Amino acid sequence: MSRGEQLELDVWLTPEQLRSVREEFADRAAKRTDPFHDYQGGPKFDGGKTRMDLVLQGFPKALMAVGDVATFGAGKYAPHSWKTVPDALNRYKAAQYRHELAAHIEGDYDLESGLLHAAHAAWNALATLELLIEELEAGKPVNESEKNDG
Repeated sequence: MSRGEQLELDVWLTPEQLRSVREEFADRAAKRTDPFHDYQGGPKFDGGKTRMDLVLQGFPKALMAVGDVATFGAGKYAPHSWKTVPDALNRYKAAQYRHELAAHIEGDYDLESGLLHAAHAAWNALATLELLIEELEAGKPVNESEKNDG
């Protein structure tokens, strides 16, 4: 069936069944407050999916700052080499804490990179989160010191 064609079915509903169907559709329509579901055109089955637009549109400057840190790190080390660092979860948590502390001591900017300590801390938090999720998905146990850190 192409767009614009109408499918005709002979369906016989009792008045009570028809009322029930109408109420169900009215209830569903009333619950739609998300602009992704208030569409006028064809259906888009994205209900319940992660709204990445909330991250990208909500934090564009912060994400760019984290990208700057990633670019700096890739130049200093190698792209994606952070994924193979031994004891990475503990080491990236430690680096995050160092940058948070350094912001209070040195000021907002990292002396080596010239980038915001907060961006370095955010990058380290993301690296920690990514590695943690990968380990959990692989069924690897997270050691006790990592579980107790937050």
